Formats: sequence, structure tokens, C-alpha cells
Amino acid sequence: MPSLRSWGLAGLAALAGCSVDLRETCADHADCPADRRCVDTYCVAPDAGARPLRDATHEEDARASDAAPPADARVRDGSVVPDARADAAERDAAPMGDAAPVADAAPPADAASPTDAAPPPDALPPDLGPPPCVPHDEAPRGFVINEIDYDMPGAGEDEEFIELRNGSCGPLSLRGWRLQLVNGDANVQQRVYLEVDLERAAPLLAPGGYLVVTDPQVQTGPEVVRVHLPPAPGSQIQGGPADGAVLVDPDGRVVDSLVYEGRVFGYGEGDGAAGDLDANLRYGIGRCPDGRDTDDNAADFRPGPATPGRPNDCPPD
Repeated sequence: MPSLRSWGLAGLAALAGCSVDLRETCADHADCPADRRCVDTYCVAPDAGARPLRDATHEEDARASDAAPPADARVRDGSVVPDARADAAERDAAPMGDAAPVADAAPPADAASPTDAAPPPDALPPDLGPPPCVPHDEAPRGFVINEIDYDMPGAGEDEEFIELRNGSCGPLSLRGWRLQLVNGDANVQQRVYLEVDLERAAPLLAPGGYLVVTDPQVQTGPEVVRVHLPPAPGSQIQGGPADGAVLVDPDGRVVDSLVYEGRVFGYGEGDGAAGDLDANLRYGIGRCPDGRDTDDNAADFRPGPATPGRPNDCPPD
């Protein structure tokens, strides 16, 4: 390569992009002032338009100054702003209309639902059907005379029956139980004119089950326990006024008693029940609701369609 001296001052300036001062000679850069560099034994100053030369330290400082902003900073509007301050600035600058909707606060966990509110004090209780069963130790009290059909239209009296219901919570042994029919005619002495041994029907009566003491012609379901009235030329169940039936336990105690169409001294509970509607075939009187016993015949029994061996069909009030 030719020496810079052979190129002349113009060639030296073009090569180095420097101003040349031939009065100062040098062996290396240390022989030159701080603002000059040693080029081919001369100290030269860079031209104003030339890019200044930088050493490694200056290069690293420059790279460091160009480094990315810290991870917790955000660039907004051309400047670096830490996230926390930027977020606060954005929240303060946002109009109220742009605020995110806030969900309605949930009610406390123990807050009462409107459906749990107590009914008004004058609300009537719902009709829950038959009363709950009677506990085993009170079982005889749940065994009642539940329905009777003792009068038929015309001369035929061959579809009479008396229905009993076991209102206890368990099966009831029928051993020793009897149903007595009472003549309450005021012109004669009150007396039992017919007695039926209920054990003839079955040894046990299931809880909630029906036992029907009946004329053979009365139709019931095959599962219904029944015992037939003895054959007779006429009516087996007297139709009043003021007749009745009595249910007697194995110890001879009266457990339930019914008197209809009047009163019979020593029998019945409360006032007498209303009479059978003999103008309507297949009508009788029964407890309403089915199985209810308030110890008042007039309140417990109402006329209605005959339902031997089934829950009573109580007409609406």
C-alpha cells in the first residue's frame, strides 16, 4: 500500500476524513493532543462533518443508552412511564361514562328468600287428606267406624254396609274385636240387635286399611278385608231415626260409637250425625276428611257417595 505521504494532503484528508496539521508528528495516538489522532506519523483533527471515532468504552456506553426500558415501565406518548403511574394517570383521565359496570352486590347468605316469608295470619291451611296415623301404643283410638250406608231407595235393602278404618301406624290384630248395631227407638229399650265378630274377616288389618261389614252384593276391591252380614229377609242395618253402631275392643271397652238421625242415650259422640239420603242409590254418610275423629258425630259425618273399601268421597263445602 502506498505511503500517505505519497498521496499528499488531499489524499490524507479524503482517506481519514480529517484536517491535517503537518507541524505535529507522532509515533502513535499518545503523541497527539486529546482531540487529535495519529495518522501516518501526523497528528490530525477530524473534520466537523466526519463521524468521530469512539473507543470500546464509548461503544458500550452508547449501547447501554439504547437498551430497552425496564420491565415495569410502559411507553406512552413517546415517553417511558412506570406502570403504576401510567395506570393511575389513565384512571384519572378516563371519563366516568367509560367506567366498567359494577355488578350488584350479592345479598347476605342468610338473607331470607321472599318464598320463605310466613303466610298471612288469615291464610287457611291446605287440605292434607287423612289425619296422621295413631302411634302403636294408642292404636285402638285410631280404629273407627268410617262410613255407613243403611238406607236404599224402594223396598230393596240388599246393598247395606258399614266400613271400618285402621288409622293406627301398624297392623291391628282383630282378635276379640266386635261391631255392635244398636236400636235406639224411643218407644223401646235401647239394645244391641246385631253383633259381628270382626276376626272372621282376617286376623290382622293393615295400617290405613279398610274392613267392610257388608251385604254380599256390595262390590269392593279384591284387596279389601270384608265380612258378610248374616242373611235376613229384610234390612240388616236399621235406618233410624236414632239408631247407631258401636266398636268394642277385646276388653269390652267402647272405642268408637256412631249415632245417626237423633240421639240414643248412652251411645254416640256429641250430637247425632245427619241421615243417609235414601232417595239416592249408592249414597251414605262418612267421615270427612276420611278417617277424621273429633268425637262429635254431627261434625265428623257428612252425606256423600258410597265408597266401600276406599277413601270417602267428600263433597266440597
